[in-house]
Amino acid sequence: MNSLPLFVSLWMVVVASSRGSDSFEQRVKRQDGDICLLPPKTGPCRAVINRYYHSGNGICQSFIYGGCQGNGNNFRTKEECERVCSRRGHFRG
Repeated sequence: MNSLPLFVSLWMVVVASSRGSDSFEQRVKRQDGDICLLPPKTGPCRAVINRYYHSGNGICQSFIYGGCQGNGNNFRTKEECERVCSRRGHFRG
């Protein structure tokens, strides 16, 4: 039995899944402009992942992220959203 097709298929899965595993810091550095002003982007995938975005009015709110093709205004926790966007001057103190 030739295992090359199986190996190639598994390799493609590994490569494709590793593309979405960027660290938060890497995602922030790649964004052009101010990520805290971007609209929440669910993306075309169908996962149901609770994330937080800065709504533009000084509040980080939850939204459902589909798991792919989001943008930088997509934080794992409310605290992370508040920390990043407060550094960028979006919260009144």
